[in-house]
Amino acid sequence: MSNSTELLLETFWNELPADVAVLLESSDAYKNEALNCLNELLNQEDNSETLLSTNVRPSLDGGESGHTLIEQVAELESSQRNLEAQIKKTVYNNLDKSLDLNQTYRDCVSMFNNDFVECCEFLSTNFSKSDESIETEQKSEESSWKDLLKSQHPHSKHDQFQETKQSSSIILQNMDSIMDILELPALANACVKTGHYAECVEIASHVRRLSIRYSDIDIIQKVEHDVQLEIREMVNGLIRLLNTDLRQSSIIKIATYLKRIGPFQKTTNESENNALLQNKNTDAINNDLLQKIFLKSRYQFILNELEVLSPLKKSNSTDKYLKRCLEVIREHCFQTIVTFESIFPNESGKAVNNLLYSFIKSLILRLCEILKEGFTKIEESSKDGLLLQLIYCSQSLGRISGDFNLVILDQLDDVIDKENWCAILKKQRELIKSLSKNMNELNMGKKSIQT
Repeated sequence: MSNSTELLLETFWNELPADVAVLLESSDAYKNEALNCLNELLNQEDNSETLLSTNVRPSLDGGESGHTLIEQVAELESSQRNLEAQIKKTVYNNLDKSLDLNQTYRDCVSMFNNDFVECCEFLSTNFSKSDESIETEQKSEESSWKDLLKSQHPHSKHDQFQETKQSSSIILQNMDSIMDILELPALANACVKTGHYAECVEIASHVRRLSIRYSDIDIIQKVEHDVQLEIREMVNGLIRLLNTDLRQSSIIKIATYLKRIGPFQKTTNESENNALLQNKNTDAINNDLLQKIFLKSRYQFILNELEVLSPLKKSNSTDKYLKRCLEVIREHCFQTIVTFESIFPNESGKAVNNLLYSFIKSLILRLCEILKEGFTKIEESSKDGLLLQLIYCSQSLGRISGDFNLVILDQLDDVIDKENWCAILKKQRELIKSLSKNMNELNMGKKSIQT
């Protein structure tokens, strides 16, 4: 096998498929067969140099002659050079656009840096200003961010660029104030969850004043709406608290919160709006609704306390059960009326009197039902003590205009002997007189010892 044939095979080696090249390299038999095939092609009798000068038959129209393989390779190289020239030309033509885009990016970075420097200078200047200058500038800033929040549509690209730049500067200058306003709903939610109701009321009042002052700004109205949703949850929670066992001071505090928020506060005209802006403590209170809710909640609480005592009745401790029921009515009914008068000190109309009368009467009727059911189950020796405790309860409520002797005698006519009632009442008065006499003598004795 000639060296020229092997050289020709090595020339074609890089253009062979990968699997064929591996096969030829791994097997000498396949390699020898390939060399023989090339040798036969080169040694053909036809002297037309098959590989290097393969002629193509002329076309039928005779317009073009055949080309050799070398000429075709030359034409392909020429086409490749033309394509490379076109690619370079396209890259050079688009180079200006890339440079323009790079310059635009640099301009944007420069504008941001300038605005940032101006914002820093503004903040450093503000810290050294007097209170009067700060107040004056804040007023101008309020109008600026108010105008910014309004929707505006520029008429040209130049105007749009200028307004965008100005808007960015205004936002940076007032970012703290804007964020403070946008965070008010979240702050109100946190106050409700942690029980800081007074702070939540202050937030609601502040947002209400902002809503009245900037009624034409949608984002302010959205903030107020979100705060009102939190206030609604707070109102529901406070009303649920009124159904629980609370001290008088806690009840008054809850009612004070309710007076300033929710459906119990109503501002109906422009004059009231102006008054609300001038004085944050000026509120128009819907007392009727709050009074009904307050009495209804406390009434439900007292009924729940009576229900808690029901196991005593089932355990054959009827005497103890009836006395505890009297104690619950006497304590909580008296506390409710006194608290009501503390919350609404100037309310003494017919509607209020009817509310209180309905509240006391409903409780007394419920007490009469309990006494009527259990009075016949106790021993005779315990009845006088129970009636005496009932008289004390009536007299206690009588100090706040809640005497219900007549209602008891009417409802318990079947189980209470009126003569026995009068005898116990007379004995109770004699006991009071005796106690008063003993107290007076004791006081006189103390004074004589001191002298």
